[in-house]
Amino acid sequence: MKPSTRWSWAQAMQLAAGVLLGALLGALGATLAFGMRLEALSMENATLADRLEDLEDRYQRLLQQPASRLQAKDVVVELVDFRGDERSSLELRRYIRELVKDHIVGKPVNDIDHLLIQKVVDGRRVTVDNREWTVRAVMSAITWETFFLYARAEPVLDLSS
Repeated sequence: MKPSTRWSWAQAMQLAAGVLLGALLGALGATLAFGMRLEALSMENATLADRLEDLEDRYQRLLQQPASRLQAKDVVVELVDFRGDERSSLELRRYIRELVKDHIVGKPVNDIDHLLIQKVVDGRRVTVDNREWTVRAVMSAITWETFFLYARAEPVLDLSS
């Protein structure tokens, strides 16, 4: 006896549903992969934009600076023991840099008051991505013409819940 090669209506519908489900899952997978890549490129773009802004500031200061005295030309902020994501780290470092750069950049390195700079940062609260952080200065140093500020950012605990 020869097996039947005809499909029933139910079998044809099951096959069509399977093909459709496969196409939908494939589209979902492609969308997720594309979204992850887009997020990575967005973060890289933000980092490069931040570095470009720093370089433009440095270039403008070099054009205006007399060569006679060593002056601070840059501020680098590093977060110590940070437990957040990369985007939060980038935003917090930008925030801290903006707080202190006017007190540092263009000043003679010998005239920079490290304690004053640390007090400017200590105890600040900043909200990044709907999460509140408390910022504290850990230490600061000057190497050649670059001011390094090491800070700790910790999430504010919500005691109301």
